[in-house]
Formats: sequence, C-alpha cells, structure tokens
Amino acid sequence: MLQTSETVAIRLKKQTLFTLVGVGFLFLIFFMKNPSYVISDSWFIVEILFLTFLTRTVSIRYGFGVFSQGVVLSGLAAIVLWRLLGTAGLQDTRFGEMIAVTAEEILKFVPVALALFFVSRKKDFRFNASDVVFLSVMAGAGFGFFEKSFWEGVSFPFIYGPHLSSLYFFPDALGIYVSGEPFGYIGHAAATGLIGMGVAIGCILKARRNLFWWVVPLCTFVWVTAEHILSNLYYVDGTETLLKLGGGMLTPWIFLIFFIGILGWEVSVLKQFLIKHPEEKASLYREKKTFIHALKMKRFDSQSGCAFVRKLRAVNSLAQSEQ
Repeated sequence: MLQTSETVAIRLKKQTLFTLVGVGFLFLIFFMKNPSYVISDSWFIVEILFLTFLTRTVSIRYGFGVFSQGVVLSGLAAIVLWRLLGTAGLQDTRFGEMIAVTAEEILKFVPVALALFFVSRKKDFRFNASDVVFLSVMAGAGFGFFEKSFWEGVSFPFIYGPHLSSLYFFPDALGIYVSGEPFGYIGHAAATGLIGMGVAIGCILKARRNLFWWVVPLCTFVWVTAEHILSNLYYVDGTETLLKLGGGMLTPWIFLIFFIGILGWEVSVLKQFLIKHPEEKASLYREKKTFIHALKMKRFDSQSGCAFVRKLRAVNSLAQSEQ
C-alpha cells in the first residue's frame, strides 16, 4: 500500500502524541515524588532544547523517546546492579561505589549509544554533534529524574556554576561544603551531556581519519566518572580527594567550553552549506518568513511553525551529510 504525505503526517502525529502522553505520565509521577527537583531539572532540558534549536537534526519527540529510555532502561538496570552489589555485600563500600558509579555513567549513555548504532547503519542519515549532546542530556535527565524519585529528605545548601542572579544554567549542580570548600557533582543530565560532547567530537575526528579520535571521548568519560566516584566516596567514608580536583566546581565551565565550541562548529557548518546551496537557503528563508508573518499577525500557525522546524532540521541534516 502506497503512503501519501498525508498518511505519513498522520502516523507521525500519532507517534508524537503517544510519546508525549507517555513522557507526560512519567513527569507527573516524578513531580508527585519530588516536585522541586522536577521543576529545576526540567529547566536544564529547556535550555538545551533552545540552544540546540538552530543546529539539531532530531526532533523533540525523538529526544523524549531517549529520555524515556533513560528512565526505563538505564534506571531499572541501575536498580538491578545495586541489588546485586547488596547481595554481594558491596553496598556502601569503596569498591562497590566505584563499580556502581562507573556502571551508572555507562548505563546512562546506553540509550544514546543504541541510537548512534542504529543510525550508523543508515546510509542517508547520521547525527550531528548537537544531536548527540541533546540526546545525551535527555538520557541523563531521564536517569536523574528516576533516581530523584527515591530521594527523601535530601537537600543541598547551594547550586553552583554559571548563573544570572538566581537563575543557574546547571540547576542540578548541587553542592555542599567540605572543610569549608564547595564540593559537588554537576548532575546526571549535564554529566552525560559532557560525555556525549566527548563522543561527538570523537566522531568528528574519526570521520576525518584522526588516529587519536578516541582520546576526547575517553577523557570526558574518565573525568565525569572520577568526579562522580570521588563525590560519592565522601558520603561513604569521608574521602575529600575531590577537593584537589576543584571540588567539582570546574566541570560546569568545562561543559560550557565544549558546548560553545560544538555550537560554533555546527553554526559554521550550516552557514557554509547555505552559501554553497542558495536554493536551500531560499527555501529555508521562505519557511521562516511564513512562520514569522503568522506570528506578526498574532496568530500561531502550528503548520507553518512545524514546516519551518522540519526544514531547518532537514537543512542541518544535509549539511552534516557533506562533512
């Protein structure tokens, strides 16, 4: 049976609806458990959605699908791991904590790794760096929401990292004071996002046949995992080693440096593509003009908005394919 554009559009709308309903249900459950953390962590998702808007090729629906995998796949796997460690008598021990945290950081990235694997088998499409960052943040956020649903009476004296007045870029970067020094972990969403940025940069280098493409992904994973381990070990036996690495205060800035670099690279790629393909630039401009005109007329035209977003994603995808 041949599919028309209308039947495809209807199918996609149904998929989007089912995804949003499922994610909405998860958010409701988590909100009932820990409303303040859900609100603050959701802000980081909104930030990443907004900042990757111009350069992403994947949809919000796809991102929330990965978010759900972070909850179900990564979260449930972590529970199984903790049960096994408990059975082995390794919970709340240094060795057990090292195993658990290392596994956590790997498990959080599994949904993204699966997405990368399946996309790599397609000849006509591949993720760009913004996609990998976005999906990594979504997977980490899903895991973070799941973990916080088990928190009871947990609080932290401050949030750290770049901020504008009381508005923090990393609302999940929660800290305490250890020996009078700030001490914390950047949070699951940002931590997995940083690992994702390392992987994205590694993929770019690998595509350029750089023999040392694996160095950046490895370094970001080791940094995030080591910081997470040392942070948790303080609660196990009072280890303060993390203070020698800045107490976790450096990581938000490392994230921003990587993130700004990736966004700058992606915008540059997009600009170069539009210069080389004026017909695509004209088409994108028409969609943008139609959407903006609808807004100026004080009417929100969802069709023109969706058309512009789809066109922008398609152009970014084409730009990525030429790299």
